[in-house]
Amino acid sequence: MKSLRSIPALGAFFVVIALAVSACGSSIPSNSVAVVAGNPISTQAFDHWMYVLAKTQAAQSPGQPVIVPNDPPNFSKCIAQVKAEIPSLAKTATKTLKADCQRVFTSLSSTVLDYLIKAYWYQATAHKLGIKITPAQEVQWNEVAATMRENAKDMDQAIDKRTANAPTATAIDDLKAYADIAQTHANGVKKLATTFSGLYSALSDDQKKAADEAFNHRGHESKRVASR
Repeated sequence: MKSLRSIPALGAFFVVIALAVSACGSSIPSNSVAVVAGNPISTQAFDHWMYVLAKTQAAQSPGQPVIVPNDPPNFSKCIAQVKAEIPSLAKTATKTLKADCQRVFTSLSSTVLDYLIKAYWYQATAHKLGIKITPAQEVQWNEVAATMRENAKDMDQAIDKRTANAPTATAIDDLKAYADIAQTHANGVKKLATTFSGLYSALSDDQKKAADEAFNHRGHESKRVASR
C-alpha cells in the first residue's frame, strides 16, 4: 500500500475517512465508488482503506486526533470536530477550515481510489489468466501487472505516433513506424518474461499449470488470427 506524503495545513493535524466519492454514470452501483473490469469497488471497501490510511497518518503525529470529514460538501461535522479537538484551531474561520477539510478529503480520497483501482485491475488480470494469486504472491504479481500496464502504455504511444504522422508519411516512414511498433512489442514481451519469471517461480504446481494453459491458449488464438 502506498505511503501518504505529509499534507500541509490541517494535514499536519488530521486525516480523513471518505464515506463516498461522487461517480458519474449509471453503470456504477449506488453502493460503490467505481467499477474496474466489471468489478465494483464498494463504498465499504473504500471506507475501510481510508480508515487504514487515516490511522497510518495519525501515527505519524502522536497525540493528534483523527478527524473524520465524512460529510462533504459542507463538512460541518468535520469543522465542529476540528474546533472541539484541536484547541489551536478553535478560533479559525469556518470558511478556512471547510476549505482545508475539502482539500485534504480530495487529496487522500484520490490516493485511496488510485490504489484500489490498481489493486482491482491487478486482480481482474490475474483472474483472466486463470491464476488465483495468494497474499504471499502479491508483490511478485503486482510487478507483473505493472509491467503489463507499462507495456500497454508504450504500445499506445507507438501507435499514436504512427497515426499522428500518417497524413504526411511516405511509404518508408510508414514501414519505419511499423518497425517501431514491432520493436516496442518485442521489448515489452522481454520485460514481461523477466518479471513473470519471478512470479512463476513462486507459483504452486496447480497455479503453474493454469498459467501454462492460459498462455498456450493465447498462443493458439494468435495463430488462428494470423492465419485468417
